Amino acid sequence: MQTASEETPGSMVTVVGLDDDKLDTLCQDAIAECALSGHVKIGIANHMFPKGRVLSGHKTLCKWVVDNATKPKYGAAMVMALPVAGAFHSSYMASARDGLQAALSEVDISMPRIPVYSNVTARPYGSVEEIRELLLRQLESPVLWEDSIKNMLSEKNTSWTFLDAGPGAQLKGMMRRIDKKAFSKTSVLA
Repeated sequence: MQTASEETPGSMVTVVGLDDDKLDTLCQDAIAECALSGHVKIGIANHMFPKGRVLSGHKTLCKWVVDNATKPKYGAAMVMALPVAGAFHSSYMASARDGLQAALSEVDISMPRIPVYSNVTARPYGSVEEIRELLLRQLESPVLWEDSIKNMLSEKNTSWTFLDAGPGAQLKGMMRRIDKKAFSKTSVLA
């Protein structure tokens, strides 16, 4: 992924407050306005919560989004460049596929004892073969975080507790926007 990041100057941007149609318009306008040569893209890389998305794409396009998303034409509530070195979860990671596939072929993978949800499908993995396939697809596919949480909460006879183990309370903040019940079942580990 590091090599893929070095091949094309990519970046990521968080945008809050736009529905997906408006976000698509924003991305298409970025491509049109920047008029870069070659095949440049920007698109959704992470569906965090309703009207909370991360975009991934060419660095110039991401900068354009940061500069324009909160303007009245688009009306985003918040936009923030992420401190990352690449356009992760996008087609810019395609060249990392062969290396990841080789690494996965060297690793013993077993089915988890508890449900583990794929970022690609927002559903639990069903087989070892599916784990390998979806880990490869995850390189270029958007993270379906919001749908994963909604699918977890819709399961019958399951009592979920969510633990935010990161530096801060980002998970808890996302859970508040996805589902109030999930928010009440989320604890921040210090």
